[in-house]
Amino acid sequence: MALISIIVPVYNVEEYLEECLDSILAQTYKEIELILVNDGSTDRSGVICDRYAALDNRVNVFHQENQGLSATRNKALAIANGEYLTFVDSDDYIATDMIGLMYNNLKRENAQVSICGIWLAYEKYKQKRQMDDIYLKMNTQEALEKMLGFGYYDISAGAKLYKTDLFHGVRFPVGIIAEDMHVTPKAMAKATCIVYDSSPKYYYRQHQGSITKIDSFWISYLDGMKVYLDFVTDLYPDLKAAAQCLDLYAYLMIYATLLRRKDMHSILNDIYPEIVTKAKGMKDPEKIKTIPIKSRISLWLLLHSRMIHSLVYKLYWALSLKSFMKGYCENEGCQELPVYHITPSVRHFDTVFDCPIYFSYIWAVRIGIVAYTNAITMYFVLFANFGLAVYGNRCIAQCRDDLQKCSATFWEIMLLKIGLTSIALFCFWVFVVSFSSSYQGYFAAQSLLIIANAVDTTWFCGQRKF
Repeated sequence: MALISIIVPVYNVEEYLEECLDSILAQTYKEIELILVNDGSTDRSGVICDRYAALDNRVNVFHQENQGLSATRNKALAIANGEYLTFVDSDDYIATDMIGLMYNNLKRENAQVSICGIWLAYEKYKQKRQMDDIYLKMNTQEALEKMLGFGYYDISAGAKLYKTDLFHGVRFPVGIIAEDMHVTPKAMAKATCIVYDSSPKYYYRQHQGSITKIDSFWISYLDGMKVYLDFVTDLYPDLKAAAQCLDLYAYLMIYATLLRRKDMHSILNDIYPEIVTKAKGMKDPEKIKTIPIKSRISLWLLLHSRMIHSLVYKLYWALSLKSFMKGYCENEGCQELPVYHITPSVRHFDTVFDCPIYFSYIWAVRIGIVAYTNAITMYFVLFANFGLAVYGNRCIAQCRDDLQKCSATFWEIMLLKIGLTSIALFCFWVFVVSFSSSYQGYFAAQSLLIIANAVDTTWFCGQRKF
């Protein structure tokens, strides 16, 4: 079997490092060398590296003054002995069969690059990043085209097994964030055969300390995107339309990400005209249809009104159960609760947000919209909203009694309590008057109820920066 070098740059990741190293050393493919370059860590990361080196002779540790991710990877590339190599970030981890899968695919197809799928790993749940059950053998142009597209693999250096020769003359640019943009396409362009298996084997951890959470990352990302797309289109002019599409999508995603930040207005003002220009300058406007539907809707709203786009997006973010779960689990560390889960006691709640009222509350809003088509469902929604509001008040009251264990402020709790009480009374009022009112009047009242739910939930989530 061929020797495979696994390169892991290390910097202040003591919380995640052991899980990363354990997952690598547990690989079913045993012929590996693990290269750890400790880039001047100030926590216990260096000590952990040395301990693993003492336990397993496949582990090689190098310590250096802090020079950054690119310089660290370059040092590892210079000393790698493997016929093949791959990159794993020290806060990520991999499935035990990842190296074996990629190596077997590579040898089967006589390829120089083998790619696998990725999981986005949050604290308590994970999410796939690509379409299922895809297996492709590609030439260089086809591989770069798929990387420009959606639902396959991205430009990150991880989750890829390379023939080491591809990095002769190719190094990561020092002092630049989003360095993968400058290197991955160059390495892949030197390959004549690339194989892709969508089986997710690489766990890309999502947490606040990740480099992609740093504000400067997004500006560097756009700069790197330009370098990447210029390189690909110079090599294959036929891919210009696909490159323009990915460029537009990147701007839309970054605009949406920064929209949730109150201190990013100047950057948003710079990005907006770029989006308009790129959308109108598309070589093949039909290519826009390949962009994910949510981003196409976002683009349409942006081109018509920034203000409406901003309002719709913020409301969507607040009401989206998926994003609510993401922010909740990432910040509080919860179990992956179903929306119907009702906890019998609030004694163990760390914050008011542990109360499942808001999972049910958001769904009550959604059910209310559907309820227009069914009178029985309307009455059910009224009772449900009334019960949820009363239950929410009880949760909040108990949380308020022990503010030392509750991260919400007293006034946030009181304002929410008032809001829930108002909605409970409103639900009761609508239920009473609906017996003597016309359905039109009832529909109007139900609309106000939905708006009240939406406004209350949006305010509450916004206060907690979800």
